[in-house]
Amino acid sequence: MRRRGRWTARLAAGLLTLLAAGHPGAVSAAPGAAPLKRTDLPPILTQGLTVAYDFTPGGQVLRDISGRGLDATLGSGPQADGSDPVWTGRTLRFDGQDDYVRAPLSTPFDRDFTSYVVVRFDQVQPLVGTPLSFGSARSNLPYLIVYKRRNDPLWALYYNTDVHEQSAQGVLPEATKGFVLLALKRRGAQFELAEVGSRQSLTLPVKGPLGVTHKTLGANLRQVLSSVARVDLAWQHDLNYATSAAQDQATWQALRALLGPRGIELR
Repeated sequence: MRRRGRWTARLAAGLLTLLAAGHPGAVSAAPGAAPLKRTDLPPILTQGLTVAYDFTPGGQVLRDISGRGLDATLGSGPQADGSDPVWTGRTLRFDGQDDYVRAPLSTPFDRDFTSYVVVRFDQVQPLVGTPLSFGSARSNLPYLIVYKRRNDPLWALYYNTDVHEQSAQGVLPEATKGFVLLALKRRGAQFELAEVGSRQSLTLPVKGPLGVTHKTLGANLRQVLSSVARVDLAWQHDLNYATSAAQDQATWQALRALLGPRGIELR
């Protein structure tokens, strides 16, 4: 019986080896599948880092790898519900109806900061889609959003201040399809939005206070979640300073190398 058991074990091992040779993904993890740690990141991604979401599938939680523990919750809470985006490999897919991820604010909003997001926004939107927003649950004001309209090849940056009728908006031509790196910044008395790969950017003056308390991915956080987006997100991190154009390009190169083995081509 022992010999038969050993032979059976060897046969099973041989079959697994053959399966692995013919179907690598069937018995081994895809390249880049292991969760990252902060120490895995190149310096350009960690200088002034306040939060970093690696988009490693983790159920209801989007894990912060910055070391600060600012994990984000998928949907409305710790239990699965209709507001959860769906894990697709190493991305989160938002359906454009009610999906969102709500995250804690990682930096003071009245100071300089940079917020990067790797997003694919090629699908037709129901109306207006917002992949990245900052706002407060206390009322419809204030908020700042990055968004696109349905079939509109423009990125837009829009905000309302704490006081009604103080708002500003700027638009940026969408030069690239596929996964792109967007950089949202505050630099002194202005906000900036850049599509890093195409080197396009816009600026808006800061017109008043923005007492925001939360960050939201996939929708605009207001009194009622709105402007939900039909997008795929593959990375997001924040810094406590406003980066230069050269630093943006270095970040684009670093993320391109980091995400490429996952099948995510940053353009």
